[in-house]
Amino acid sequence: MSKLSEIFIDISDMEKMAGRSSLVHRLDPRCKLLVTLLFTITVVSFNRYDLMALIPCFTYPLFLLIAAEIPFTYLMKKLVLASIFALMLGIVNPFFDRETMLYLGSVPISGGWVSFISIMLRFALTASAALLLLTTTGMYNISRGLEKLGVPQVFVMQLFFLSRYLFLLTDEASRLVRARAARSFGQRGLGLNSLSHLLSTLFMRSFDRAENIYIAMRCRGFNGRMRSVTKFRWGGAETIFTVSWIVFFIFFRFNGLSYVISLYHQLNIY
Repeated sequence: MSKLSEIFIDISDMEKMAGRSSLVHRLDPRCKLLVTLLFTITVVSFNRYDLMALIPCFTYPLFLLIAAEIPFTYLMKKLVLASIFALMLGIVNPFFDRETMLYLGSVPISGGWVSFISIMLRFALTASAALLLLTTTGMYNISRGLEKLGVPQVFVMQLFFLSRYLFLLTDEASRLVRARAARSFGQRGLGLNSLSHLLSTLFMRSFDRAENIYIAMRCRGFNGRMRSVTKFRWGGAETIFTVSWIVFFIFFRFNGLSYVISLYHQLNIY
């Protein structure tokens, strides 16, 4: 099986997981979108050298992981694959910021290494929250939630169609790769000429299929708006979920961890 086929199946599995019926799955997509957005803003707002302040932020993705019954190894595999981009972004920091900030025993740690670890932690937090949002909500409900929250219709439809027809594009690319492999021997047919021919063929087939899909949608009354027979309902569970996490994020964003540590020391004294 080609790598493209594996990606196609993996994306399909994420959409299937969104159809489960856990506590988090049943929540209104709008509350999950709002909380995840605020969580991301909170994580990126910390100082780049402040590692301890990021520790309480792991509570939110861990809660989603446990409440939604998502396998931990499933999430870690995706984070490891995507962490390459964060690694490339932060690996240069130790070469530019060499001033010692702290000591690990007798080993000096420069500010560059601290900021590098901070980048990796921020990536792990924000990427895991986004993946869990997608896995517990699904792209269709996310798009509908964005529309209900007032996001411009054009942006919502572009995002939805990008995710929806990525399946078709990946499937078409997999067919082209299999056809090339069936007509090649060994390493033959793997040059730039073959690659350019594959890309041009994929573009033409994608364009033709997009035209056919658009005509079919217009024939079925599509007018640029997302419609569904199911209605969103914001109830007490959504209010408790949203308010609780907002209070949690605000508390730890404004030195809540320092307050907890000082209170713990005072209790130990008495």
